[in-house]
Amino acid sequence: MGDLSGLYEKRPYRPHITIAKKWGGEAGLLEEQLKQTSIEEEFQVSSFALFEVHPASKPKYKKILSFSLQSQ
Repeated sequence: MGDLSGLYEKRPYRPHITIAKKWGGEAGLLEEQLKQTSIEEEFQVSSFALFEVHPASKPKYKKILSFSLQSQ
């Protein structure tokens, strides 16, 4: 097997969930896929952020808002 080091990103992994994305295909197809998708893992969330994506820019992601879920 050849050298696979160029296939992996160098930046650190940041867990995320994409909840909306521009879609160029059939709307019904995406809706059916979402109905069949389930997340069976449980995880704690203390905050989340809303990002806007700019594929041709660096950085590619621009944070719009941050939300804290911790009680004060």
